[in-house]
Amino acid sequence: MKKKFLLWCLCIVALTSCEKVVMDVQQTDVLENSTAEGVTVKLHVAQLENQMTVSSTRALVDVSDACERLNFVVFNNGTKVKSISQKAGDEGFGTVSMTLQTGTYQLMVLAHSGKANPTLSNPEKVQFDNTGTSYSDTFYYYGDLVVNEADEEGQVQSHDVKLDRAVSMFRLVIYDAIPDNVSQIRIWYEGGSGALNTVTGFGCVKSTQYVMYNMAGVTSPLQLEAYTFLHADEGDLSIIVTAYDANSNIVKLREFSNVPMKRNQITQYSGNFFTTNSGSDDPVTPDDPVNPNNPDASSGFTFHVDTGWEGQTNFTY
Repeated sequence: MKKKFLLWCLCIVALTSCEKVVMDVQQTDVLENSTAEGVTVKLHVAQLENQMTVSSTRALVDVSDACERLNFVVFNNGTKVKSISQKAGDEGFGTVSMTLQTGTYQLMVLAHSGKANPTLSNPEKVQFDNTGTSYSDTFYYYGDLVVNEADEEGQVQSHDVKLDRAVSMFRLVIYDAIPDNVSQIRIWYEGGSGALNTVTGFGCVKSTQYVMYNMAGVTSPLQLEAYTFLHADEGDLSIIVTAYDANSNIVKLREFSNVPMKRNQITQYSGNFFTTNSGSDDPVTPDDPVNPNNPDASSGFTFHVDTGWEGQTNFTY
């Protein structure tokens, strides 16, 4: 009889133990689904508020006019669980929906105009491909995404997210005439990064980057732009600008050392590139026409992105 009573007591202890383990699991971010299918979360890219650098006025900019690619990636404890990429022109560009179990996730959002999508497997190292056309004005968001249990009507859950600019920009303004034999101009630069850590908002690798511009049909004055992720709020770049003919022979080369850069700001060098004269009778102003290959960007759940550059520093070479 005592043995039966002892066995009964052990069973009660075991059952109590099992219930306690279940309670511990429910207190974490890995919870039961609200429904068998999960909870629908809707991400919508609304119009973007664009801040003009010179006038400091704001205007609404449609997302399709501001960026060419959007990347939405959801992580769970470092593991990618959802990834949706869109290109301008895709049906429904700017609006995505996904189904997730209830819990807390990490959301990464990128808005850019690179030729291809970057690597999206690690939010601490988003690597853009250095093909000469992959770096662009880039905005990012990284933070927690909390998915709550759906109500009885299965209401779709929506979220608002603000994206920040991740890059700094070097702009070269060329006043003098472009020789007829110039086919391409390359801006090569080091000191920044071609990969972004979206957790910190800074560049995370040492990179040599470049961007190529075709000169067919292009006339001066000309603005050429290069983007980078700095390793801190401020940094310096070493820049070499090279003009090539159709046979890849060097027509002209100029070096710019210790170019001061700051995140979310433009550093502009202007002057005569091909001739020996330095400077110009017509100084550059921040409202000079901008190269059409300089898109502002954004994205969002209902995404509001401040696309205005904080400032611009001008130099004459």
